[in-house]
Amino acid sequence: MSELLRMRDVADVLGVSTRTVQRWVDEGRLPAPFVLSSRALRWRRSEVEAWLEGRRDVTRRHATSHLAATCGETASVPSSPLALPGQRPLQTTAPARKGAYRD
Repeated sequence: MSELLRMRDVADVLGVSTRTVQRWVDEGRLPAPFVLSSRALRWRRSEVEAWLEGRRDVTRRHATSHLAATCGETASVPSSPLALPGQRPLQTTAPARKGAYRD
């Protein structure tokens, strides 16, 4: 049987507040918990992890389609966060300050 998580545990796994977990349950965005009593809600860890993995897939698809729409071409999510297709990579080092010592 999968481990049962309290609301605080679910919030920690998802990186959100307990209020956000409650709101997502109320909105039907998060799997419904088991109601053990009026004050004891539990989620199966496997269901929460499956939901989270599904969200990652949706986010990847959304990022790819948004990038394609804004670039006007077939695009993929860049492997490097330093550059988007058709752009120069971001500068990763600070430029030398005027009057700074140089070799």
